[in-house]
Amino acid sequence: GGDLTRINQLVDQYILPYVNFEKTTRLAAGRYWRQGTQDQQQRLVAAFRNTLIRTYSGALANIDPTSAIRMDPFRGDANADDV
Repeated sequence: GGDLTRINQLVDQYILPYVNFEKTTRLAAGRYWRQGTQDQQQRLVAAFRNTLIRTYSGALANIDPTSAIRMDPFRGDANADDV
């Protein structure tokens, strides 16, 4: 219903625990990741995390009673520890 506080709680509970933000940021930054200092890398991870939170929160704010989320079967390697 557009309640951003509740939406952020849901994002914290159901999405964030499953995202490795450092790895995701490293992949997004590519070769430039290694050029940053450790402090710059940590600040970039925090900024990227906040961007993803706003993105997910914005999408969830648009859910209405006719919205649905469909979970398709997992198609990766069931024994993988990183997908």
